[in-house]
Amino acid sequence: MIIQFIMDSIYPDQKWYYSSGTSNILSQIMRNSFDDDSQYSTFPYKSLFGRINMRSAVIETDNSGNFVLSYYCWATARDWTKLGMLYLNRGNWFGDPIFSPYWVNYSTIAARNSDGQYGAQIWLNQAGKYSSVLREAYYADGYGGQRVLIVPSKNLVITVLSGRQDNFDFNRFFQSVIACLEEQ
Repeated sequence: MIIQFIMDSIYPDQKWYYSSGTSNILSQIMRNSFDDDSQYSTFPYKSLFGRINMRSAVIETDNSGNFVLSYYCWATARDWTKLGMLYLNRGNWFGDPIFSPYWVNYSTIAARNSDGQYGAQIWLNQAGKYSSVLREAYYADGYGGQRVLIVPSKNLVITVLSGRQDNFDFNRFFQSVIACLEEQ
């Protein structure tokens, strides 16, 4: 294992590993860009959650006061769906540009050597993990079976808060929802 780590360090971009810690590192980098901690602590609530009326959202912090963006962001299914709709609408919330469409493009391009599984802070279905869903789909994958699936060509966002990741068949569930919508 140590030899593999050293080899991967010597030859970057040869192998891809998912790391939830990357989200926490980005949180620290974001924190360093603010003049004071009060600006940092209110930023996601003022700049994102408040603007899309995502009122239930809470992000926990670590002992240093950094947002733990890898796991500890809580919200209702309705509010997670709003975040999915923001991505579906390429960062635009009913005429209010929250983030650039460039970010959606960038985040949904597969990371090198991820085999179409991961973009920038978002999971991709390019490899067909969910065979019942178009490969253009992408999704947020939360702890314990939370998913927010975005399918652009179907103008569709599906949110699941299953509570137990190991006992839930996401592929079958997504297939059922899509089939119901297509029957309409």
